[in-house]
Amino acid sequence: MKKIPSLLLVCLLAFSMAFAQYEKRSSEANVLFTDVKTQLSNNELNEIYDLTGFALAKNGTQFYLKDEPETAEAPFDVTVYPLDLNYDGIEEMAFEYGHATDGRKAGLSTLLCVRDMEGRYRANFGFKGTIVFLNINPLTLPDILVRQSSFGYPIWRWNGDNYLEHKTIDSKVLRRMHVTYLANASKAYTAPSVRE
Repeated sequence: MKKIPSLLLVCLLAFSMAFAQYEKRSSEANVLFTDVKTQLSNNELNEIYDLTGFALAKNGTQFYLKDEPETAEAPFDVTVYPLDLNYDGIEEMAFEYGHATDGRKAGLSTLLCVRDMEGRYRANFGFKGTIVFLNINPLTLPDILVRQSSFGYPIWRWNGDNYLEHKTIDSKVLRRMHVTYLANASKAYTAPSVRE
């Protein structure tokens, strides 16, 4: 007799998980994740969109920061990078946004959303600088170097809930590390041979 309630509970959980994929994606999240190859459910994409702090600009294609309404006058593009940094089948999502000051990456900010130990996504970084992954491996989330205009290279480390500043290294130490740029990590993850 105890098997019937357990079976019913399992069926209800499976049904609710299947239904979660078909929840409606918000119009803002729909714009942000247009043409993004992802395995995340609409509910997860809505959750991540809320973490970004972005608001859809009047032009309907760009964004500004909700907490900084003055940025609405100069909205920005966002590049979205789906990732699986430790090959565990759970996607992370990175965003580069802002206004490049030299036609390249300078002036851009980076935000990385990673699922914590409780299964909730957490926003990390969200300030000026681009991120580079160090020594990617399947055992843990990689350390991250934040490239900024300041001296030294700050390294951030995952603690199970979010990334915290760990130490600063110099260029000699950096040369000995295996670095993976954000765009390359995303391309490796979203390539058809990896996803099939």
